Amino acid sequence: MSAGAFKTSTYESNDGFIYPITIQPETEDLVIGGQANDPPAGALTPGALSVRVSGGKRSIGLVARKIRVRFTGSVPSGYQADGVHAIPVLDPENYASYKDRTLTGTYLSSPIRVVGWSGESGTDGG
Repeated sequence: MSAGAFKTSTYESNDGFIYPITIQPETEDLVIGGQANDPPAGALTPGALSVRVSGGKRSIGLVARKIRVRFTGSVPSGYQADGVHAIPVLDPENYASYKDRTLTGTYLSSPIRVVGWSGESGTDGG
Protein backbone atom coordinates (compact mmCIF):
# COMPACT_ATOMS: atom_id res chain seq x y z
CA MET A 1 0.00 0.00 0.00
CA SER A 2 1.10 3.55 -0.53
CA ALA A 3 2.00 6.10 2.09
CA GLY A 4 -0.73 8.56 2.89
CA ALA A 5 -3.88 9.11 4.87
CA PHE A 6 -5.53 6.43 6.98
CA LYS A 7 -9.10 5.81 8.09
CA THR A 8 -10.87 3.52 10.51
CA SER A 9 -13.09 0.87 8.96
CA THR A 10 -14.48 -2.48 10.07
CA TYR A 11 -13.25 -6.04 9.54
CA GLU A 12 -15.19 -9.29 10.02
CA SER A 13 -13.05 -12.11 11.37
CA ASN A 14 -13.37 -15.70 10.24
CA ASP A 15 -15.33 -16.42 13.44
CA GLY A 16 -17.88 -13.67 12.69
CA PHE A 17 -16.77 -10.95 15.09
CA ILE A 18 -16.53 -7.37 13.80
CA TYR A 19 -13.41 -5.42 14.72
CA PRO A 20 -12.07 -1.94 13.97
CA ILE A 21 -9.18 -1.81 11.50
CA THR A 22 -7.05 1.13 10.34
CA ILE A 23 -6.62 1.12 6.56
CA GLN A 24 -5.81 3.46 3.74
CA PRO A 25 -8.98 4.75 2.04
CA GLU A 26 -8.16 3.06 -1.28
CA THR A 27 -8.40 -0.36 0.41
CA GLU A 28 -12.20 -0.14 0.09
CA ASP A 29 -11.88 0.79 -3.61
CA LEU A 30 -10.45 -2.61 -4.55
CA VAL A 31 -12.78 -4.48 -6.94
CA ILE A 32 -12.10 -8.07 -8.01
CA GLY A 33 -14.43 -10.07 -10.23
CA GLY A 34 -17.00 -7.28 -9.91
CA GLN A 35 -17.06 -7.54 -6.10
CA ALA A 36 -15.98 -4.46 -4.10
CA ASN A 37 -13.91 -4.79 -0.92
CA ASP A 38 -16.73 -3.37 1.19
CA PRO A 39 -16.54 -3.39 4.98
CA PRO A 40 -18.92 -5.78 6.73
CA ALA A 41 -22.36 -4.65 7.85
CA GLY A 42 -23.12 -4.64 11.54
CA ALA A 43 -21.90 -3.15 14.76
CA LEU A 44 -18.51 -3.67 16.34
CA THR A 45 -18.25 -6.64 18.67
CA PRO A 46 -18.24 -5.27 22.25
CA GLY A 47 -14.69 -5.08 23.59
CA ALA A 48 -13.16 -5.78 20.19
CA LEU A 49 -9.50 -4.88 19.81
CA SER A 50 -8.18 -3.52 16.53
CA VAL A 51 -7.11 -5.89 13.77
CA ARG A 52 -3.66 -5.26 12.35
CA VAL A 53 -2.94 -5.17 8.64
CA SER A 54 0.52 -6.71 9.02
CA GLY A 55 2.45 -8.64 11.61
CA GLY A 56 5.64 -10.54 12.09
CA LYS A 57 6.25 -13.98 13.55
CA ARG A 58 6.21 -12.62 17.10
CA SER A 59 3.09 -10.50 16.66
CA ILE A 60 0.28 -10.74 19.15
CA GLY A 61 -3.29 -10.21 18.05
CA LEU A 62 -5.35 -10.71 14.93
CA VAL A 63 -3.72 -10.01 11.55
CA ALA A 64 -6.01 -9.38 8.58
CA ARG A 65 -6.44 -11.75 5.64
CA LYS A 66 -5.04 -10.29 2.39
CA ILE A 67 -5.32 -10.67 -1.34
CA ARG A 68 -2.17 -10.17 -3.42
CA VAL A 69 -2.44 -8.39 -6.75
CA ARG A 70 -0.22 -7.19 -9.56
CA PHE A 71 -0.97 -4.25 -11.85
CA THR A 72 -1.54 -5.27 -15.49
CA GLY A 73 -1.75 -1.86 -17.11
CA SER A 74 -0.88 1.64 -16.00
CA VAL A 75 0.64 1.69 -12.53
CA PRO A 76 -0.38 4.37 -10.03
CA SER A 77 2.29 6.79 -8.89
CA GLY A 78 4.31 5.44 -5.98
CA TYR A 79 3.73 1.76 -6.82
CA GLN A 80 6.28 -0.66 -8.24
CA ALA A 81 5.36 -1.68 -11.80
CA ASP A 82 6.08 -5.39 -11.43
CA GLY A 83 5.55 -5.61 -7.68
CA VAL A 84 3.02 -7.69 -5.78
CA HIS A 85 0.75 -5.63 -3.55
CA ALA A 86 -1.04 -7.06 -0.51
CA ILE A 87 -4.45 -5.55 0.33
CA PRO A 88 -6.48 -6.46 3.41
CA VAL A 89 -9.88 -7.99 2.63
CA LEU A 90 -12.50 -6.76 5.09
CA ASP A 91 -15.21 -9.42 4.64
CA PRO A 92 -14.62 -13.20 4.67
CA GLU A 93 -17.17 -13.84 1.90
CA ASN A 94 -15.36 -11.40 -0.40
CA TYR A 95 -12.06 -13.09 0.44
CA ALA A 96 -13.48 -16.48 -0.53
CA SER A 97 -14.68 -15.07 -3.86
CA TYR A 98 -11.31 -13.38 -4.58
CA LYS A 99 -9.21 -16.56 -4.20
CA ASP A 100 -8.90 -17.35 -7.90
CA ARG A 101 -5.78 -16.53 -9.90
CA THR A 102 -7.85 -16.07 -13.07
CA LEU A 103 -9.71 -13.07 -11.61
CA THR A 104 -9.04 -9.48 -12.60
CA GLY A 105 -10.25 -6.17 -11.27
CA THR A 106 -9.16 -2.66 -10.41
CA TYR A 107 -7.25 -0.95 -7.63
CA LEU A 108 -6.68 2.80 -7.62
CA SER A 109 -8.55 2.81 -10.97
CA SER A 110 -5.81 0.67 -12.55
CA PRO A 111 -6.28 -2.89 -13.83
CA ILE A 112 -5.00 -5.71 -11.62
CA ARG A 113 -4.99 -9.49 -11.48
CA VAL A 114 -4.95 -11.80 -8.47
CA VAL A 115 -1.60 -13.50 -7.89
CA GLY A 116 -2.06 -14.91 -4.38
CA TRP A 117 -3.56 -14.56 -0.91
CA SER A 118 -2.86 -15.11 2.75
CA GLY A 119 -5.36 -16.01 5.42
CA GLU A 120 -6.19 -14.36 8.70
CA SER A 121 -3.75 -15.22 11.48
CA GLY A 122 -3.35 -14.86 15.20
CA THR A 123 -6.01 -14.43 17.83
CA ASP A 124 -8.07 -11.58 19.16
CA GLY A 125 -6.17 -11.75 22.43
CA GLY A 126 -9.34 -12.61 24.32
